[in-house]
Amino acid sequence: MEKIKADLTEYTGHWLSYSGFLLMIVLIDQVIAGPLFKLIMTNLMQQGQVPVVSKLTAMELLAAHPLVMLGSLGCLCLWLIWLSTVWGLAIYGIILISQRRFAWSVLLKNMSFWLRPDWIMMVLINFLWLMPLGQGLFCALRWGHLNYPALMLDFLTRKTWLLIIAMLLYLVVLVIGFLTLPDLVAMAADQITLKQVRQKPNTSWQRLGNALSTLGGALILSLLGWGLNHLLLLILSGLEIFPGKWVWKIAIIFHSLMLGGGFWLLAGAVVILVLGQQSSNKRFKNQPIANFPSWFGKGIWLMITVLILMTSAVSLPTVWHQPVAISHRGVTQKDGVQNTLPAAKKTEHRHPDYIEIDVHETADQKFVVVHDENLQQLTGVNRKPRQLTLQQLQGLAADENGHRAHLVSFDQYLEFAQKHRQKLLVEIKTTPADSPRMLQHFNQRYGRQLQQNHAWLHSMDLHAVQELHRLNPKLAIMAIQPYVLGWPSRDVGWNVEYSMLNPLLIAQLHFNHQPICVWTVDDPDTMRQAALMGVDGIVTDNLKALDIALKDTERHHDYAVRLAAQLNVAYNWHNLIDGRR
Repeated sequence: MEKIKADLTEYTGHWLSYSGFLLMIVLIDQVIAGPLFKLIMTNLMQQGQVPVVSKLTAMELLAAHPLVMLGSLGCLCLWLIWLSTVWGLAIYGIILISQRRFAWSVLLKNMSFWLRPDWIMMVLINFLWLMPLGQGLFCALRWGHLNYPALMLDFLTRKTWLLIIAMLLYLVVLVIGFLTLPDLVAMAADQITLKQVRQKPNTSWQRLGNALSTLGGALILSLLGWGLNHLLLLILSGLEIFPGKWVWKIAIIFHSLMLGGGFWLLAGAVVILVLGQQSSNKRFKNQPIANFPSWFGKGIWLMITVLILMTSAVSLPTVWHQPVAISHRGVTQKDGVQNTLPAAKKTEHRHPDYIEIDVHETADQKFVVVHDENLQQLTGVNRKPRQLTLQQLQGLAADENGHRAHLVSFDQYLEFAQKHRQKLLVEIKTTPADSPRMLQHFNQRYGRQLQQNHAWLHSMDLHAVQELHRLNPKLAIMAIQPYVLGWPSRDVGWNVEYSMLNPLLIAQLHFNHQPICVWTVDDPDTMRQAALMGVDGIVTDNLKALDIALKDTERHHDYAVRLAAQLNVAYNWHNLIDGRR
């Protein structure tokens, strides 16, 4: 406990130096390095004509564009080097500030050390266990950053043995990282190898005590942040009974206080994690005292304050709009076979704003409504849609969810939609076997009808998205983004996997007048959160739950609830506020 108090006193007594230094590194990472990596990945993906990183596309890239694949791997290596360098400079800078011998020449003297394989390995191990923990404790880490893809979690939870292996691996990484955190700090402090650190005398109990004290200090700061956020949200909720735009201004100020306070507390947690691994913050005798320049820290905080105010204003507009409800593959609550007319007829009675379907080209250059690139799972026929004619495909029956229905052509589905005035969201499925003029044929046959239907189009193929926009600028088109690794054209919208959502991404797209939808959301709490964050559409397999969630957000979308959703803070407490009123 004494160690925690000493480290907290050290941080609060010199917070301007510590937080200013760390926020400077964050600014460099977010304003320069982050956009640069995104620009590189965008160009690489455009060259490969694939905007998604997955096992399938990696194989396609390796076969069709090996240089692009090598470039992507090279970009990943550069990111790893950047990560290890940033961590090294941050830890070493904190130690220099604590020893009162900070100097830029000392900080940047031995940059090559951060490129050592043992250092990179240690950083990667500690990154893998600290980042999930940090995102759970500090909302500042979730603001403007990516969460871990839910696609990965969905994949792991399909098989129990996969989930068990993943959990065991994380536990192993967590234990190794927790026990080697002192080694990481010692390597940075003295700029020595891992082998040399291990040769230093240090009892296991002392190492464990230091590690536990640092986590205790970080937890204290996390609880302070939790208390600050909820206090401000409760005050703001009470103020919103008064009319007037001044409430929005107060909301922006409160939002900025939450983010600024969150960054301050997060910087404190990082300082405590570093200083807590040392038995003492030794001072060097016969050396002049050199502190981090206070004027520099004030300048960094001024820049951060301006950026926070600007992003708060952009990400919390005065007008909130209800997102549209989109039925995933034309099925809801497993009441039919995906992408078939019997299911569409049931779904249409629930009045979704859009029904989402998938379209493949056939062997006779027509279009069938089906999702999978192989028909085995749905129909029992081990063929691809591109290998069969439309007539052959229409003769196949698909079985799913205890229902049976025949595959249909896109003409049949579009006719049904026009008859019932049901808007469509059409995903264009592309494969290397498609005809060279597939997109031109699709636009010639259906472009005008889709405009009349007020339909949206989207695709995972970035080349197809850009080409369709070029062929028919009047069509509303979105790029499907399971992983937000780059920037698509500003002329199209985005349809992102729900765990990739963050307030800055939504604000950036809306600033450029680009729509953003989210898929596939079946959890009611996630539905409410996405709606409150300001997405334009929600794709779901459960229209009933989405309808309830959207009605709830229609009643409760005041600034306090929206801020809570953006900061990923539990916001069910608004029921308590209403009850008290």
